[in-house]
Amino acid sequence: TPRGTVFILHGYFDHVGLYSQLIDRCLGAGFDVLAYDQPGHGLSSGTPAAIGSFIEYQGVLSDVMAHVQPKVRQPWFAVGQSTGGAILIDYLLSNSHSQETSAFRKVVLLAPLVRPMGWLGAKVLHSLMKPFLTRWRRAFSANSGNSRFLRFLREHDPLQARAVHVDWVGALRSWVPHIESARPVDFPVTVVQGEKDLTVDWEHNLRIIRNKFSSVEELRIPDGRHHLVNEAQDLQATVFNTIIDTFSNPSAQTAGKTATGRK
Repeated sequence: TPRGTVFILHGYFDHVGLYSQLIDRCLGAGFDVLAYDQPGHGLSSGTPAAIGSFIEYQGVLSDVMAHVQPKVRQPWFAVGQSTGGAILIDYLLSNSHSQETSAFRKVVLLAPLVRPMGWLGAKVLHSLMKPFLTRWRRAFSANSGNSRFLRFLREHDPLQARAVHVDWVGALRSWVPHIESARPVDFPVTVVQGEKDLTVDWEHNLRIIRNKFSSVEELRIPDGRHHLVNEAQDLQATVFNTIIDTFSNPSAQTAGKTATGRK
């Protein structure tokens, strides 16, 4: 008997195929799983790695939720990696959701995006390049300790976009101040964050998240990088166990702990 449904929201450049291990772990723990490719990603339509506004992500999430409402089991839980975490943050803050009004009983954010690392420089670069380019070549970073995963992305994944789209950065520029100025909500979230993450400005992002949600349980992983769903096997196990434990026992406390259990 399923224990509910876990919605999995992937990150920028990702697609559902990269989340097969997390999907298997959730299924093995007795949860149903619902996942979909975001616009411009994977098998979904849209310009690759582009979005006109982050509002479009909210529209897609709302459409999916409305479509599956009578078809998938309650309660609902949600986990979002990076931009997927940003979508969940936006869903909760922009709709002023509490635990009583949210469709999700519990939310886990994995290396959530509020603003990326080097955000000031990215904004300057975007302003300079926007009049002349629609995209620029993507640099594949070492965002995981799993070398096999990184090689797969670079050399074998046919669904990987090879460029960053200027429109996506422009949409992010509009979204960041919207989220950072949003009113706090009475909703608890769990955040899993690698301390070697060079993709998002995670220390800043955690400060913002702490100010926006009534309760924030943090699990910091000292050796964790950005793509926590596909980290090295021992770190990945810590991430997956935290997700399952949180959804299995919504009152479980991991606040202020690292993966080694230190305060």
